[in-house]
Amino acid sequence: MPAVCTVCVRTEARYTCPRCQAAYCSLSCYQAHSGKCTESFYKSQVEEELKSQKIDDEERRRLEKVLMSLSSLDRAEDEEEEEEDGPSDDRLEALAALAERGLLNLDDL
Repeated sequence: MPAVCTVCVRTEARYTCPRCQAAYCSLSCYQAHSGKCTESFYKSQVEEELKSQKIDDEERRRLEKVLMSLSSLDRAEDEEEEEEDGPSDDRLEALAALAERGLLNLDDL
């Protein structure tokens, strides 16, 4: 005989609460069966995940070194991109000033 929903007690239960194993038939019955039950379930899941992700000091130092090297690579790439973008704004202003005075020649470029 199929289980009956423990919340509405009218419909066949098709689901089971992962925390308290209460049988329920729908999302609304699941939400109604106990807010504390679902809240404590999610809280315990998050706590377990956080505990499993703790690292020791050696691993932390290794990860910090990796992050620092990645950061320095990003800075180096940014500097290269700036150099590849062409002349700086100061250089362009100097060339424009020379052009306005009629003093710009090929050697300046």
